[in-house]
Amino acid sequence: MKKIVLVVSLMFGLFNADAKKIPGKIVLNNGETINVTLLIPFGFLSSQPTYTKLQMRARYIDASNKKVVIQPDDAKEISFDINGQTIRMISVNDDLGLQSLFASQKRAFLKLEIDGALRLFTYYFTQHSPGMYTGSPGGMTGGTYYNVDKFVLQKKNGPLKQPRGISFRKDMSEYFSDCPELVERIQKRDLRKGDLEIMVMEYNKKCAD
Repeated sequence: MKKIVLVVSLMFGLFNADAKKIPGKIVLNNGETINVTLLIPFGFLSSQPTYTKLQMRARYIDASNKKVVIQPDDAKEISFDINGQTIRMISVNDDLGLQSLFASQKRAFLKLEIDGALRLFTYYFTQHSPGMYTGSPGGMTGGTYYNVDKFVLQKKNGPLKQPRGISFRKDMSEYFSDCPELVERIQKRDLRKGDLEIMVMEYNKKCAD
């Protein structure tokens, strides 16, 4: 798990910047690809999209200049280019309950990092640290929000897998049991928790059917 981008005060944590109009594509459930103008949300003073929002839904402007909301249940993928990079948000079954136990949708858009028989996604969420007492009268600092991301794995469109922080080596050895060469490197500690991207690439290169 890694902390990213901004630490924001409670006041700014509630602030929503206007969305930017960015050309993009949507792959519908029937396989049709449509070119649209996406309305991509950005956080305060951030050069990166607010992925926590995009995971739940995307907005775009259609041919009649009408704003339309599309949810993960409605499309296979949304994609757009930003800062010279193509961002692909893939609709997957949220069988881990990543969004919320109370979410009405059964799917979520997750940011694709590595494609292949084994796919690597990033899931984003926001955490809040409470305020602190400074010792002076009325001296209570405001809480802060910070963004966190975690990797999520998926084999051949199967169930999602979130690697364990504790007992990572055992967990990944079991998950990659169909790839003995990779398991051996994990067991020997040639590959560790910070090498998950390398593990995915190795699996796709040597062990994918």
